[in-house]
Amino acid sequence: MNIMKTIFQNPGHIAATKLLGQLSQAHADASAQETALLVKLSDQTLQEKPSALSLAKSFMTGQTAPAEDVATLNRELATIRSKKAVLLQAIDEQRHAIKAVVSSQSAIVNAEAKQSHIDRVEGIQTELKALHKAQQAEHQLRAEIEAAGFTCSLEAMTDYEMNFTDTESAVTRFAKRVSEYLVFNEIASAKSVNVRMLSGADVGDVLSVAGAEAAARLRAGHAELTKDKATRTTRPDGAVRGQSLATAFGA
Repeated sequence: MNIMKTIFQNPGHIAATKLLGQLSQAHADASAQETALLVKLSDQTLQEKPSALSLAKSFMTGQTAPAEDVATLNRELATIRSKKAVLLQAIDEQRHAIKAVVSSQSAIVNAEAKQSHIDRVEGIQTELKALHKAQQAEHQLRAEIEAAGFTCSLEAMTDYEMNFTDTESAVTRFAKRVSEYLVFNEIASAKSVNVRMLSGADVGDVLSVAGAEAAARLRAGHAELTKDKATRTTRPDGAVRGQSLATAFGA
Protein backbone atom coordinates (compact mmCIF):
# COMPACT_ATOMS: atom_id res chain seq x y z
CA MET A 1 0.00 0.00 0.00
CA ASN A 2 1.35 3.41 -0.95
CA ILE A 3 1.95 5.74 1.98
CA MET A 4 0.42 9.13 1.29
CA LYS A 5 2.77 12.09 1.71
CA THR A 6 1.62 14.56 4.32
CA ILE A 7 0.91 18.21 3.58
CA PHE A 8 3.98 19.01 5.70
CA GLN A 9 6.16 17.40 3.02
CA ASN A 10 4.77 19.63 0.29
CA PRO A 11 7.41 22.16 -0.94
CA GLY A 12 4.90 24.99 -1.10
CA HIS A 13 3.69 24.32 2.42
CA ILE A 14 7.27 24.02 3.70
CA ALA A 15 8.23 27.40 2.18
CA ALA A 16 5.07 29.10 3.42
CA THR A 17 5.49 27.70 6.94
CA LYS A 18 9.15 28.75 7.01
CA LEU A 19 8.21 32.32 6.12
CA LEU A 20 5.52 32.34 8.81
CA GLY A 21 8.15 31.27 11.33
CA GLN A 22 10.47 34.06 10.23
CA LEU A 23 7.70 36.63 10.50
CA SER A 24 6.72 35.36 13.94
CA GLN A 25 10.35 35.55 15.10
CA ALA A 26 10.67 39.09 13.76
CA HIS A 27 7.52 40.06 15.69
CA ALA A 28 8.92 38.44 18.85
CA ASP A 29 12.18 40.36 18.42
CA ALA A 30 10.28 43.62 17.94
CA SER A 31 8.26 42.91 21.09
CA ALA A 32 11.50 42.40 23.02
CA GLN A 33 12.83 45.71 21.71
CA GLU A 34 9.58 47.40 22.69
CA THR A 35 9.86 46.02 26.22
CA ALA A 36 13.47 47.19 26.51
CA LEU A 37 12.52 50.71 25.40
CA LEU A 38 9.66 50.85 27.90
CA VAL A 39 12.08 49.86 30.65
CA LYS A 40 14.42 52.67 29.61
CA LEU A 41 11.56 55.15 29.47
CA SER A 42 10.66 54.28 33.04
CA ASP A 43 14.03 55.73 34.17
CA GLN A 44 13.15 58.99 35.92
CA THR A 45 16.63 60.45 35.30
CA LEU A 46 16.17 60.62 31.51
CA GLN A 47 16.26 64.05 29.96
CA GLU A 48 13.18 65.18 28.01
CA LYS A 49 15.34 66.54 25.20
CA PRO A 50 19.04 66.17 24.46
CA SER A 51 21.11 69.11 25.62
CA ALA A 52 23.48 70.94 23.33
CA LEU A 53 26.34 69.50 25.37
CA SER A 54 25.07 65.92 24.79
CA LEU A 55 24.73 66.57 21.08
CA ALA A 56 28.21 68.08 20.90
CA LYS A 57 29.75 65.12 22.72
CA SER A 58 28.06 62.66 20.34
CA PHE A 59 29.40 64.59 17.35
CA MET A 60 32.95 64.62 18.72
CA THR A 61 32.92 60.91 19.54
CA GLY A 62 31.56 60.02 16.13
CA GLN A 63 28.24 58.67 17.45
CA THR A 64 25.30 58.89 15.07
CA ALA A 65 22.83 59.59 17.85
CA PRO A 66 23.04 61.61 21.08
CA ALA A 67 22.82 60.10 24.54
CA GLU A 68 19.46 58.46 25.25
CA ASP A 69 16.64 60.85 26.08
CA VAL A 70 12.85 60.65 26.29
CA ALA A 71 12.21 62.17 22.86
CA THR A 72 14.62 59.81 21.10
CA LEU A 73 13.33 56.76 22.93
CA ASN A 74 9.73 57.67 22.14
CA ARG A 75 10.59 57.97 18.46
CA GLU A 76 12.24 54.55 18.56
CA LEU A 77 9.23 53.15 20.40
CA ALA A 78 6.86 54.51 17.76
CA THR A 79 8.99 52.97 15.02
CA ILE A 80 9.06 49.58 16.75
CA ARG A 81 5.29 49.62 17.33
CA SER A 82 4.69 50.52 13.70
CA LYS A 83 6.94 47.62 12.71
CA LYS A 84 5.01 45.28 15.00
CA ALA A 85 1.69 46.32 13.45
CA VAL A 86 2.99 45.57 9.95
CA LEU A 87 4.39 42.24 11.09
CA LEU A 88 1.06 41.27 12.66
CA GLN A 89 -0.71 41.99 9.37
CA ALA A 90 1.93 40.03 7.48
CA ILE A 91 1.58 37.07 9.86
CA ASP A 92 -2.20 37.06 9.32
CA GLU A 93 -1.74 37.22 5.55
CA GLN A 94 0.79 34.38 5.65
CA ARG A 95 -1.54 32.21 7.70
CA HIS A 96 -4.18 32.72 5.02
CA ALA A 97 -1.56 31.88 2.40
CA ILE A 98 -0.84 28.58 4.19
CA LYS A 99 -4.57 27.81 4.28
CA ALA A 100 -4.69 28.49 0.54
CA VAL A 101 -1.83 26.04 -0.04
CA VAL A 102 -3.61 23.39 2.06
CA SER A 103 -6.87 24.02 0.22
CA SER A 104 -5.35 23.77 -3.26
CA GLN A 105 -3.31 20.68 -2.42
CA SER A 106 -6.31 19.09 -0.71
CA ALA A 107 -8.36 19.53 -3.89
CA ILE A 108 -5.66 17.70 -5.85
CA VAL A 109 -5.36 14.86 -3.33
CA ASN A 110 -9.13 14.41 -3.09
CA ALA A 111 -9.49 14.39 -6.86
CA GLU A 112 -6.80 11.73 -7.18
CA ALA A 113 -8.42 9.61 -4.45
CA LYS A 114 -11.95 10.00 -5.80
CA GLN A 115 -12.22 6.69 -7.63
CA SER A 116 -10.59 4.78 -4.78
CA HIS A 117 -13.11 6.32 -2.41
CA ILE A 118 -16.01 5.32 -4.67
CA ASP A 119 -14.65 1.76 -4.75
CA ARG A 120 -14.56 1.66 -0.96
CA VAL A 121 -18.08 3.06 -0.66
CA GLU A 122 -19.26 0.37 -3.06
CA GLY A 123 -17.60 -2.11 -0.70
CA ILE A 124 -19.61 -0.65 2.19
CA GLN A 125 -22.79 -1.03 0.16
CA THR A 126 -21.94 -4.66 -0.60
CA GLU A 127 -21.34 -5.41 3.08
CA LEU A 128 -24.59 -3.70 4.10
CA LYS A 129 -26.48 -5.92 1.66
CA ALA A 130 -24.65 -8.95 3.03
CA LEU A 131 -25.59 -7.93 6.59
CA HIS A 132 -29.22 -7.56 5.58
CA LYS A 133 -29.18 -11.00 3.95
CA ALA A 134 -27.53 -12.54 7.02
CA GLN A 135 -30.14 -10.99 9.30
CA GLN A 136 -32.92 -12.37 7.13
CA ALA A 137 -31.37 -15.86 7.26
CA GLU A 138 -31.07 -15.69 11.05
CA HIS A 139 -34.68 -14.53 11.36
CA GLN A 140 -35.87 -17.24 8.98
CA LEU A 141 -34.22 -19.99 11.04
CA ARG A 142 -35.99 -18.88 14.21
CA ALA A 143 -39.26 -18.50 12.31
CA GLU A 144 -38.98 -22.08 10.98
CA ILE A 145 -38.58 -23.41 14.52
CA GLU A 146 -41.71 -21.56 15.62
CA ALA A 147 -43.59 -22.64 12.48
CA ALA A 148 -42.84 -26.26 13.33
CA GLY A 149 -44.64 -25.86 16.65
CA PHE A 150 -41.57 -25.52 18.85
CA THR A 151 -40.68 -22.69 21.18
CA CYS A 152 -37.56 -20.97 19.84
CA SER A 153 -35.12 -20.15 22.64
CA LEU A 154 -32.36 -19.00 20.33
CA GLU A 155 -31.40 -15.40 20.98
CA ALA A 156 -32.61 -13.04 18.27
CA MET A 157 -29.77 -11.08 16.74
CA THR A 158 -31.77 -7.89 16.26
CA ASP A 159 -31.34 -4.24 17.17
CA TYR A 160 -33.73 -1.38 16.55
CA GLU A 161 -30.96 0.68 14.94
CA MET A 162 -29.96 -2.22 12.67
CA ASN A 163 -33.45 -2.90 11.35
CA PHE A 164 -33.44 -2.76 7.56
CA THR A 165 -37.25 -2.87 7.43
CA ASP A 166 -37.55 0.37 9.42
CA THR A 167 -37.07 3.37 7.13
CA GLU A 168 -35.99 5.52 10.09
CA SER A 169 -33.46 3.15 11.65
CA ALA A 170 -29.79 4.16 11.66
CA VAL A 171 -28.75 1.37 9.29
CA THR A 172 -31.50 2.17 6.78
CA ARG A 173 -30.69 5.86 6.76
CA PHE A 174 -26.99 5.06 6.39
CA ALA A 175 -27.65 2.61 3.55
CA LYS A 176 -29.71 5.30 1.81
CA ARG A 177 -26.89 7.81 2.24
CA VAL A 178 -24.39 5.35 0.75
CA SER A 179 -26.70 4.60 -2.18
CA GLU A 180 -27.34 8.30 -2.91
CA TYR A 181 -23.63 9.03 -2.83
CA LEU A 182 -22.94 6.38 -5.46
CA VAL A 183 -25.89 7.46 -7.60
CA PHE A 184 -24.86 11.12 -7.53
CA ASN A 185 -21.30 10.17 -8.47
CA GLU A 186 -22.54 8.14 -11.40
CA ILE A 187 -24.74 11.02 -12.56
CA ALA A 188 -21.94 13.55 -12.14
CA SER A 189 -19.63 11.50 -14.33
CA ALA A 190 -22.13 11.54 -17.21
CA LYS A 191 -21.52 13.86 -20.14
CA SER A 192 -25.15 14.94 -20.37
CA VAL A 193 -28.27 14.28 -18.26
CA ASN A 194 -31.90 15.25 -18.78
CA VAL A 195 -33.58 16.79 -15.75
CA ARG A 196 -36.98 18.31 -15.14
CA MET A 197 -36.75 21.58 -13.25
CA LEU A 198 -38.74 21.78 -10.02
CA SER A 199 -37.96 25.39 -9.14
CA GLY A 200 -36.70 28.67 -10.55
CA ALA A 201 -37.47 30.38 -13.83
CA ASP A 202 -37.20 27.06 -15.73
CA VAL A 203 -39.69 25.17 -13.54
CA GLY A 204 -41.40 22.44 -15.55
CA ASP A 205 -38.84 22.53 -18.37
CA VAL A 206 -36.76 19.49 -19.27
CA LEU A 207 -33.14 20.55 -19.60
CA SER A 208 -30.10 18.71 -20.92
CA VAL A 209 -27.23 19.62 -18.60
CA ALA A 210 -23.74 18.39 -17.78
CA GLY A 211 -23.58 15.58 -15.24
CA ALA A 212 -21.94 17.69 -12.53
CA GLU A 213 -24.63 20.34 -12.84
CA ALA A 214 -27.37 17.71 -12.85
CA ALA A 215 -25.98 16.18 -9.66
CA ALA A 216 -25.83 19.60 -8.00
CA ARG A 217 -29.43 20.42 -8.98
CA LEU A 218 -30.71 16.99 -7.90
CA ARG A 219 -28.92 17.15 -4.57
CA ALA A 220 -30.37 20.60 -3.91
CA GLY A 221 -33.85 19.32 -4.77
CA HIS A 222 -34.21 21.75 -7.66
CA ALA A 223 -34.68 19.06 -10.32
CA GLU A 224 -35.52 15.41 -10.93
CA LEU A 225 -34.21 12.87 -13.42
CA THR A 226 -36.37 12.24 -16.45
CA LYS A 227 -36.29 10.19 -19.64
CA ASP A 228 -38.34 12.84 -21.44
CA LYS A 229 -36.78 14.63 -24.37
CA ALA A 230 -35.04 17.87 -23.44
CA THR A 231 -36.66 21.10 -24.57
CA ARG A 232 -33.28 22.82 -24.64
CA THR A 233 -29.65 22.49 -23.64
CA THR A 234 -28.08 24.82 -21.08
CA ARG A 235 -24.62 25.86 -20.10
CA PRO A 236 -23.69 25.47 -16.43
CA ASP A 237 -24.96 28.47 -14.48
CA GLY A 238 -22.95 30.54 -12.03
CA ALA A 239 -23.81 28.25 -9.14
CA VAL A 240 -22.01 25.28 -10.63
CA ARG A 241 -19.70 26.68 -13.30
CA GLY A 242 -16.12 25.78 -12.48
CA GLN A 243 -17.04 23.40 -9.69
CA SER A 244 -15.04 20.23 -9.36
CA LEU A 245 -16.76 16.86 -9.52
CA ALA A 246 -16.52 16.62 -5.74
CA THR A 247 -18.02 20.01 -4.84
CA ALA A 248 -20.80 19.63 -7.40
CA PHE A 249 -22.57 17.05 -5.29
CA GLY A 250 -21.01 17.33 -1.89
CA ALA A 251 -18.86 14.25 -2.21
